[in-house]
Amino acid sequence: MAVGEGRRPSTGAATAAGLVVAVGLLAGFFLVMNTVETEIWQGLGVAAGLSLVTLPLLALVLRREEDPWIRVIITLGIVGKIAGSIARYYVAFVVYEGSADALRYVRAGEEYAAHFLGGDLSPIGDGRFVGTPVLEYLTGIVVTLTGPSLLGAFLVFSWLSFWGLYGFYRAFRIAVPDGDARRYALLVFLLPSLLFWPSSLGKEAWILACLGLAAYGAARMLTRSGGYAAALAGGFGVAIIRPHIALLLFAALAAGYLRRTRGERAPLFGPVPQAVGVVALLAVMFVGLQQVEEFFGVEEETDGVADTAEQILDFTTDRTATGGSEFDAAPIENPLQFPEAFVTVLFRPWPTEADNAQMLLTALESLVLLGFVALSWRRIRAAMRQAWSNPYIRMALVYTIGFIIAYAAIANFGILARQRAQLYPFFLVLLSVRPWVRARRGEDGVVADDAAEVAPGPAPRLDRLDRLE
Repeated sequence: MAVGEGRRPSTGAATAAGLVVAVGLLAGFFLVMNTVETEIWQGLGVAAGLSLVTLPLLALVLRREEDPWIRVIITLGIVGKIAGSIARYYVAFVVYEGSADALRYVRAGEEYAAHFLGGDLSPIGDGRFVGTPVLEYLTGIVVTLTGPSLLGAFLVFSWLSFWGLYGFYRAFRIAVPDGDARRYALLVFLLPSLLFWPSSLGKEAWILACLGLAAYGAARMLTRSGGYAAALAGGFGVAIIRPHIALLLFAALAAGYLRRTRGERAPLFGPVPQAVGVVALLAVMFVGLQQVEEFFGVEEETDGVADTAEQILDFTTDRTATGGSEFDAAPIENPLQFPEAFVTVLFRPWPTEADNAQMLLTALESLVLLGFVALSWRRIRAAMRQAWSNPYIRMALVYTIGFIIAYAAIANFGILARQRAQLYPFFLVLLSVRPWVRARRGEDGVVADDAAEVAPGPAPRLDRLDRLE
């Protein structure tokens, strides 16, 4: 059977299923609009509209995939994001009775929407285009399009974060073409933390969407040509919310860019473009460092970067050690503390440290992930070896190390569990490299490479559209 013939039924079935969902949502919308409160039927209306927008995009995405299992995983991923958004809404406004930042965002967004609908594109409230005011402004744009529905805003931001995850997946396929794409897709689309935490109206969803765009652009920058606009746009989207994450992103990108993979054709101007790119990245990092200092309120007179970092870590520890679920954080002061920070940032709280049902579920997921990491030690070892030759793996490794160092100062399990969604897509790259060992000399004196531990079947290859990217 030809590849194209095997692809059509699956794509058609997915499209048909999507149409059924869209029709069902529209029917539900008209059925309940007179029987339930406005908030719910407005949310259903937004869901129906998003499904109609998503159908052609999902059909295109599925058509690009030759692996039927990955097509299933992607479809389950977008369904899971919808379920995660509803779950986040329920936890925020039923379990915690509205004790969520999303309520403040949507109220501010309604005020902006009133201005927008009147043709007044007002500047952000206090004039600072960074952090919470930016998210309120973005919420105003969403509310203008969808109406004042909290559930609708949750679904829109969750939808954006799904496409961020897809950006990470495409980046992996482009930059690690011999990697285990099926494993990475399974992890990045269906990991519970990525389905739940960045599936609401909040900073995590926006950050994940922008990081995915930046990762896609970086993958093209590091291994092919182009991608600069996507990387810069994604980095800018991160910077206007959390400058420190953007600084970490560009530092990791610079680490990859210093020794990037050459394409099939030699650069037209030799090493000049790469030198210009490095200088540009260093300039962006310098500006980013200034924004980070302003964001965290670092004193103007410091004794260099080390003193600045110490002030930021102290600020983070003091700021997060309140509000319940706090613990004694141990910011990294020397390399010997890194293993403890690695375990804390990625896997805590333990089940014995959970103080509510939601935290217990997080702890159980972390425990399973820890076991999965332990079983993947060969892949992690392979990733460490390939980091020198593969710039995207190197970028993922540097980002992971930097994130762990920065977030070791977080002193609240709830905040840590929510914000490490910004780390997982990069960290999961290290778990999805195919394991290998160095060549050895056999008994007959012939030097041969050990066979890679790969799944049976044809060698992985990129789809046709990827070859044109």
